Amino acid sequence: MEKAFNINEGSAAGQAAAFAERLIRAYSRHYNVFRASETGEDMAKPVPGELAARCDLHMSESKYIMTEKHVIWQTDCHEYCYIFQTEHLTKELYEKFLEYAERDGMSRIHPDRNHKCSAITVMVAADTADREAVKALRKCRIHKSFAFSFHGWMDVRTALAVLSAGEVASNFGGHENAAYLKKLIARADKTVTAGESRK
Repeated sequence: MEKAFNINEGSAAGQAAAFAERLIRAYSRHYNVFRASETGEDMAKPVPGELAARCDLHMSESKYIMTEKHVIWQTDCHEYCYIFQTEHLTKELYEKFLEYAERDGMSRIHPDRNHKCSAITVMVAADTADREAVKALRKCRIHKSFAFSFHGWMDVRTALAVLSAGEVASNFGGHENAAYLKKLIARADKTVTAGESRK
């Protein structure tokens, strides 16, 4: 059963941009961050105005004999995380975000015998959201295999923070991303509470 929560009402308003910025700062600890306003030439066109940043993670593991020149095997994993922010998320807007992230992300994936997996992650910070948008985001199932998985595979993960309700949602692959969004929301709430108590 889908979790029901209030997605159209609440005291939070206009917080999506600030929350997206906190998310970008958090990701910058381990990811390479490319802000949309600074790297437009490197990204597929047209770039959605709601795109705050793309965060890239590249991991490689290998085994070699004596020196790194004699590699026995190597596996590469990649993630391309697209952080969007909007005051109100509609189904049409979500589909626009998803289409863009998949198109731009796929252009960055170069499957070969060393490629194990790649993830294209759609993260959305919204003040409010339509129920149809949340439903579509949860139902997202996009998976591609390359050369019958001999060259790895790609999955799309989706995660949403609805700030007016203090709730999150995700598809099956985005559970960990949603859990992280939940932690950021909780930290923000504690900061606000602490600030009010000092007044």
